[in-house]
Amino acid sequence: QKAWEDYLTWLERETVRGGDTQERPPAPPPQARQKVTPQMDRWQKSWTAGKCGRPCCFSSHCASHRCSACGQSVTAKTPPLNRYVCVGCLREAKFDESGNAVAMELCHQCFQNGDALHDHSAFVLVEGSSGVHLPVDRTHGIAQRFVISRGNLEELPLESYAPEMDCFCCMQELSADSRRGFTAVGCVASPRHGAQQGLFQGDGLVDGKLYACEECTMKMLQHAGRLEYCAREENALPVMCPVCQFEAERAAWKLQFASISARIDEESFPMNRSRFVSQIIPELNESVEMTPIDVKSESVCSLLAKEQEGRLSREGLSSVIRNALKSLHPQRWLHQLIDEVVR
Repeated sequence: QKAWEDYLTWLERETVRGGDTQERPPAPPPQARQKVTPQMDRWQKSWTAGKCGRPCCFSSHCASHRCSACGQSVTAKTPPLNRYVCVGCLREAKFDESGNAVAMELCHQCFQNGDALHDHSAFVLVEGSSGVHLPVDRTHGIAQRFVISRGNLEELPLESYAPEMDCFCCMQELSADSRRGFTAVGCVASPRHGAQQGLFQGDGLVDGKLYACEECTMKMLQHAGRLEYCAREENALPVMCPVCQFEAERAAWKLQFASISARIDEESFPMNRSRFVSQIIPELNESVEMTPIDVKSESVCSLLAKEQEGRLSREGLSSVIRNALKSLHPQRWLHQLIDEVVR
């Protein structure tokens, strides 16, 4: 309770003053000060406790909040699921480049599950149905915070060295005999991903297959803020490799989109226009994380006009949903995944 009250006091002071960069912790960035975006309003519209634009609820990433442990979206449906946000992380006041608080967030199941490890015990429960914020203590899954050491680095296998292989940072030659190369830290792939943080291509973050020497690997981790990890015991690293984390995120999105496709499978086609307008669209707008479909929009009216005798085909319904999903999720790799799954 006190941790949450202290945080709110600090947040109110910094919001009123507009922030003081000379103080630590830093103030929340302007876009995260009490601002509720239209996308956030989608899952906050039923909150009787009032809408919240504080860092605990602010999200610029399609206004989506995902569980840090299992990856599921807790804001896909309206009202959203109960969400637990770490107050300890919020008080550290770390924000990414888009203004989102860097904080552990858990769904109810993972909050109760001791396997979701974290080093803070003070959380705030954001009730999905009402928007009420309740301070809660987490009594399990409490871990220690450790600093990555040389012993945690994963050396490049001997058979992977090639002639003229250089550290992609300092450009010095890597060899099995002298200057050893290292793969990504906390990687669970086989073979291990490269030490580079990954390369964004059309379908997302991929392995750059570039390796680094020991000194450069440690510098990269420090620069990226990835020198620490939470675990029950030292050297038990969690998944920290950016490519592995992205692949897990992509799998979670694919599962979410697959559930939409499964819902389409339940319908009989061609679909009657009245069912599409009065039942299917309201249901999708409440249960799918997408820009709400406006049945009076030009695109929907045009589609219905083209359909034979006002009856909607499966492809017609799928195209409407794909467009609504892409409108909310601008990432190119998500567009490719939407086209692949929602059919």
